[in-house]
Amino acid sequence: MTALLAGQSTDHAHDVHDSGSRADIAQVLQLTATIIATGRTPTGYDGPLNSDALITAARARADQILTTRSEDLASLTAALLEHRTMTGATVRAALGPVQTGTPLRR
Repeated sequence: MTALLAGQSTDHAHDVHDSGSRADIAQVLQLTATIIATGRTPTGYDGPLNSDALITAARARADQILTTRSEDLASLTAALLEHRTMTGATVRAALGPVQTGTPLRR
């Protein structure tokens, strides 16, 4: 859900409102319905079990990641514009060396 909302946030920041963003929101709504129906909350989430709260928390997490990892995002964007498709190796090359044991959450 966070990844879908990160994509949508990025699209909206660049004034892109297309079928991809609409599909992302549809998928987010489907995910929230499944979460609520099963009662299984996302890891680390301790808020209320309703769509608005789940989406708000996921969007906040997405925005935090986009902000703290903005340099990585810029590197990946430039690489995607150059290559159009990327393998794991080209993604790693675009991001540069990663320290072992470095947490993804910053």
